[in-house]
Amino acid sequence: MEATSQSGETRTTAPRSWKRPVLLVGVVVIVLGLVFIGTATAIAHTQLAGAKEKCDTESARVELSDNGASIVVESDSTTEPFCVINELRPSQEAVWHLEQTRPIDGWQEHSWTGYTAGWSYDPDDGIRMVVRTAWGF
Repeated sequence: MEATSQSGETRTTAPRSWKRPVLLVGVVVIVLGLVFIGTATAIAHTQLAGAKEKCDTESARVELSDNGASIVVESDSTTEPFCVINELRPSQEAVWHLEQTRPIDGWQEHSWTGYTAGWSYDPDDGIRMVVRTAWGF
C-alpha cells in the first residue's frame, strides 16, 4: 500500500494484517473458557464435598470418587440419596424422575446444570446412585 506524505514523498506501507487481532481474540476466548470451566468444576467439587459431609450417615454409604468429581450413594432408604440430590440444586424434573423410579425401570439417568446422575432402585437393596460433574473432572 502506498501513502503520500505532506512533503510529496511516496512511502510504501505494509497492509495491516487481520491475523493478529483474530489470533488475539481466539487466545482470549480460550483463556476465558478455561477459567469458566475451572471455576465451574471447583464449585461442583465443593458442592459434592458438602453433600457428602451433610448426607453421610451410619446407615448409608456416601463416598466421593474420581478425585472429587463424583459421589456414590448406596442406601436402603431414600433419605441419603434425596439429601445428596437436593444439596446439588437439581431441576424439579430431576427430582421427579428420581421419585418415580420403579424397580422395573432399571438404571436411570438425568442431567441438570453441572451434574449428571445415574441410579437404580430395588425394594430389597434400596437406591444405588452416582452423581458426577458434567465435565467429568
